[in-house]
Amino acid sequence: MKQTVTLNSFIKAFKVRPDDFSLDGLTALFTHLTEIEEDCGTEIELDPIALCCEYSEVEKSEHLERYDDKDEANDLIIAEIAIGGVPFVIAWEG
Repeated sequence: MKQTVTLNSFIKAFKVRPDDFSLDGLTALFTHLTEIEEDCGTEIELDPIALCCEYSEVEKSEHLERYDDKDEANDLIIAEIAIGGVPFVIAWEG
């Protein structure tokens, strides 16, 4: 049985991990995942725990410090957002 996931239901599903993503971060992640589904013609399971292991929301400077290769670091960024004027990224952690 399948269920259509809306942005609102996607955000509600992450209540089990309330500190992992901001509202803007969840919106960016939802957009990214729906684009993957459309581009690849495949469905992604809504598993908030697994998605929190695969993606992160961190300050951009912190993300870039993790990598010696800045091109690789930038390739892993799926979205950039600002929280209180501070640049954050949503990045694939694999």
